[in-house]
Amino acid sequence: MSSITTDTYCGKCGEPIYNEDSHNRKPCPKCGATSRKYSLTASVTVAVSASVKATVVLYPQSLLDTAESLISKGDELSLSMAVILCHTACDIAADRAFSSILDSNSLGHIKKELRAMFSGYSPNNDRLWNLYSALSGEKIQHKPFWTPLKKSYDCRTDIVHKGKMADMKQATITHKEATSFVAYLKQ
Repeated sequence: MSSITTDTYCGKCGEPIYNEDSHNRKPCPKCGATSRKYSLTASVTVAVSASVKATVVLYPQSLLDTAESLISKGDELSLSMAVILCHTACDIAADRAFSSILDSNSLGHIKKELRAMFSGYSPNNDRLWNLYSALSGEKIQHKPFWTPLKKSYDCRTDIVHKGKMADMKQATITHKEATSFVAYLKQ
């Protein structure tokens, strides 16, 4: 929206002049001068819009991204920490997937009891993952990432409980298979 207004003033003393016809100019009521000054005011209203794009990064993905950053450092400690972070991402993704499957099977009321029966989400826990397959109808154990993920979990156990260090190959394989596992569970 825009508007233009014109104000008229006496050219000599500056007194505002109201309702004057430009062809029939009368003397200024204050000083008697017939010269005029004009003030032109223009206003424009501008509408501004903006859009915001939000990207949601889930916690397991954030852990995998951090692990990837640690792998790029290449030292034993960073590689070992990357392996641990990858499996933490897997545990969180598995916990969320189990919760979702239990809810969709109207079993949400027994989540607490089931979690108490299984300590963690290790891919080496066959009973747990057989339950997952029974509830989901999917054989996760037949996916290409499963066997390497199980082996990398052994590496994680050695790091956490025995103080061993991971090498570049172990960390890279763990990251690759953990990424596939997390992506699969998000489907």
